[in-house]
Amino acid sequence: MLRQTADPQAALRQIGATTAELMTLRGFLIRHHDIGQQVFALVDDASAPGAMFVYSRTRAKAYGAGEPLKQLVDDLLRQRIAQLPPWPDDELQAAWDEEGSRILLLHQVRESVWHQFLDGGFELAPHRKNSENAFLFHLEGEPRFADLVQHPCRLGHGQELYELIRQGIDYDQTGERTRRSLELEPSFVCEVDGEPVCWSATHVGGMMGMIYTPPAHRRKGYARSLAAFQIDHMLARDGCASALVLEENTASRQLLESFGAERLEERLGWRTIRWPD
Repeated sequence: MLRQTADPQAALRQIGATTAELMTLRGFLIRHHDIGQQVFALVDDASAPGAMFVYSRTRAKAYGAGEPLKQLVDDLLRQRIAQLPPWPDDELQAAWDEEGSRILLLHQVRESVWHQFLDGGFELAPHRKNSENAFLFHLEGEPRFADLVQHPCRLGHGQELYELIRQGIDYDQTGERTRRSLELEPSFVCEVDGEPVCWSATHVGGMMGMIYTPPAHRRKGYARSLAAFQIDHMLARDGCASALVLEENTASRQLLESFGAERLEERLGWRTIRWPD
């Protein structure tokens, strides 16, 4: 029997997830509250949770392993939930009606987690593209990389860097995600003689966005300076800095490893699943 919890972060600590995953959940929860979306978290045992399911509208995240997670998925499908209204609730049902399908996005979950959902009876959503796998890197503690900032770096202001940031990404066709991230999160730029030579943003979930350097300015250390500046800013603000890096992105992986970032060994991904008939 699943129960709603008012403190998902405390539940996650009891589940025993790593610090890196705690940062991911922290961003998922706090940032969604910031933009006015209500977040619900369901646990398998209120006193000693072994698995947890968190969702906001149709985006979801799941934690746990083995039997507790398997039981949680089974409870979801059979709607064994000690709350009124039952899950799916009115908000989620309205979102499903609006989209025309009962789709949930499992957001940045470990491979083993989304396999549990499929094994438990959920279906892969037809005609939905799933992401490539990525590794989660993280650092914690006090700011400590000021000596590595060898070029002038500063924070961006509002939508100032919008056009530049759009040059370095290929996953936001409409630009809506970029604009929203710039409204809610800091952006960063490295400049030489007043000219931008490298830039980056922060995803709405609080993770580092891709650092982009135009070809004419590469191999001069600008990305390393900006990464040091951005990581120190995040450490000063949150006590942690994290980034998702696709498996084939060797340059970004090596850059983060040079700062001493630790890697969560199990890969993360995004998978769209469907509530079955």
